[in-house]
Amino acid sequence: MNMPFLKDIPPFIFFTGKGGVGKTSLACATAVWLADQGKKTLLV
Repeated sequence: MNMPFLKDIPPFIFFTGKGGVGKTSLACATAVWLADQGKKTLLV
């Protein structure tokens, strides 16, 4: 399977063991910020 678009992806990974520290808020804000810059985003 040839997927050249996967070669230049800068990964963003947010993790922490504790709940309620803002992981979802940070991930959503980052996705919106990147989308506003014209980047393709995928938030899972």
